[in-house]
Amino acid sequence: MPLALMLSAASFSNNAEAQSGGCLASFNVDSGKTLNYFGWLPTKSSPGLSSMSCGAADALRTEIFVKYVEVIRAKALTPSAYAAELSARRRTLIQQRDDLRKSLDSKASIEAATTIGKVASFEVAKTSMLLGCFAPETGVGAVVCARGIVMTFVTGWNLFKRNVTDAQLRAYLNTLDQYIADTQAAYDRETKRTSPAEIQKVAENAAQAFAGLCKAIQEYCLK
Repeated sequence: MPLALMLSAASFSNNAEAQSGGCLASFNVDSGKTLNYFGWLPTKSSPGLSSMSCGAADALRTEIFVKYVEVIRAKALTPSAYAAELSARRRTLIQQRDDLRKSLDSKASIEAATTIGKVASFEVAKTSMLLGCFAPETGVGAVVCARGIVMTFVTGWNLFKRNVTDAQLRAYLNTLDQYIADTQAAYDRETKRTSPAEIQKVAENAAQAFAGLCKAIQEYCLK
């Protein structure tokens, strides 16, 4: 690995550790509280995003941010690693969408289809983090960022924590279809990046958002 990338990777790792303030640990979160602050997003804006339950916010921290901080550290996020991660996330999301459709069309159990829908929901979040929330030009991805959080941790969280009907799952499937189509251009743009400096910005945005979300949860969501 070039020295510049080694240094930037080390800088990100140290910065994330310094900012995290124990954010890799478990928090005593009051799931009934509501988080209304989204200034931690690198986009500095959150179109369509006004609130989420603290339970959903902590799931965002633990299921998405913690894992991506580790991914970024491990891979040092070179342009090729960034493109590979984006491609893997998109392939997995499309596969989950296809599996959900097959499950519904084959009249499989609602429980089985719901499980697939939950997994697809988290793939939406992972994809949106990279395409929108962490993208080098964060303003370009603001809508993708907010939409992914809304789909997963506002709409999806509320949908999948209770009994779901066939009609609701089919409506969610249609939403997945539209999301995949709408994010094609962003995916094409991001996978063509070759500048190490741009990719390092992805890592910096991830560290900033992770630390900010952690602080917001500690301030507004603890019991």
